[in-house]
Amino acid sequence: MNEKIEEMRKNLEKELIAKYKMKPHEPFVIFNKNKEMVECQLLMEAMEAFEAPEEELKNLLSYMIVVVDADKERLNWLGAYNDFGIDGFVEKYLLNKVEE
Repeated sequence: MNEKIEEMRKNLEKELIAKYKMKPHEPFVIFNKNKEMVECQLLMEAMEAFEAPEEELKNLLSYMIVVVDADKERLNWLGAYNDFGIDGFVEKYLLNKVEE
C-alpha cells in the first residue's frame, strides 16, 4: 500500500477510535464481526457497481474501520453505523433503490 494512503488510514483510524470509544459504564452491543465485514464488502461492491459518490464510499470505509477495531478498542460500532448512514446505503444500493 502507498505510504501516503497508509498514513491517511492510520490518522483516520485514530480519529475514529477517539470519536467512538465507549465509556466503561456503557454497555457494549455484541455482534458478529466476520458477518458484518462480509456484509460491508457486499455493500462496497454494490456501491462501486452503481458508481456511488466518493463521500458515501468514505463513510462506508470509516464504518468498516470502526467495525474492525470495535472489540479490541471497545468502540460504539452501532453509533458509527447510524452516523455514517449505512442503513440508507443498504436500502439504496443492495435493495436497488438507486435513482437513475
